[in-house]
Amino acid sequence: MPELKLLFLQILVILLTTKILAAGFRLIRQPEVLGEMTAGILLGPSLLGKFTPQLMTALFPASSLAPLYALSQLGLVLFMFLVGLEVRLGLLRDSARSAFLASLAGIAGPFLCGAVLALRLYAYLGNGVAKLPFVLFRPSRKLFYFEDVDCGRSDRLSCASGYLKLCGRRL
Repeated sequence: MPELKLLFLQILVILLTTKILAAGFRLIRQPEVLGEMTAGILLGPSLLGKFTPQLMTALFPASSLAPLYALSQLGLVLFMFLVGLEVRLGLLRDSARSAFLASLAGIAGPFLCGAVLALRLYAYLGNGVAKLPFVLFRPSRKLFYFEDVDCGRSDRLSCASGYLKLCGRRL
């Protein structure tokens, strides 16, 4: 039973923090989802865990994270279902070109930056590996991995875009 009380306390702290920060961000004319993401950073190990580790371990002990994670994934599935209900294919077709270009820039930009940096560092870290595989692909125990180019977590991006869509705003 104490685990259930802790889970409800965690949910209460998370919801209060997200609602307060969302309202604050709304006051400065920013999307509420930015306040919600800021609340996640504030309650996570980056800030809460760094400045008050005792509070972090008391509020979010490692043994309680699995049920909280499972509940959050259920919430994400339900939210994505609601977003899917709101998708209008006509709007999707109208914005297909800009979505494609944004996606392309989000992949090509980090990849090109990494490739340029890899070319500059090849002389120091190459260790006899051919230049093209070093720059583009995954040589063993090297610094640059083509597979690790990340444009952001897709679930967070889809939540943000879905939230804006439900509010009638464009990205």
